[in-house]
Amino acid sequence: MPYIEYLGDFWGALCTAPEIASQWADEFLPLVQHAWAPSTEGFRFFKGTTACLSALHAAGRHDELLSLIATARYQWWHDRRWGVKSLVALGRSAEAIAYAEATKGINTPTAAIASACERQARTPLGQFQQVPDF
Repeated sequence: MPYIEYLGDFWGALCTAPEIASQWADEFLPLVQHAWAPSTEGFRFFKGTTACLSALHAAGRHDELLSLIATARYQWWHDRRWGVKSLVALGRSAEAIAYAEATKGINTPTAAIASACERQARTPLGQFQQVPDF
């Protein structure tokens, strides 16, 4: 049973403090930016992308996380779910729902997106529910 593959999803939480998460985000950020930079040649991938997004979120660097995701060549739910979490953390629940809905397309996990949106829609006005890991 694989488990190590999901370590990046929990990287920010494993840092135990926003300061430590921020340091890790700074380590990973240049590599993610390089992988997501516009290129006419092939496809680039960095295995630590999820860990970087998780660390940015745990560090409270939500606007930076959203800006980074906006530079991604492909708008995958696996990355954009961190944008939803950050929008919720910023108190922008309605925008988080719209952001999640904008991710729908071919080969997207519509059940996970719908679950994230429903969770926010059922939350009483003025309260925001953190989006769990999917």
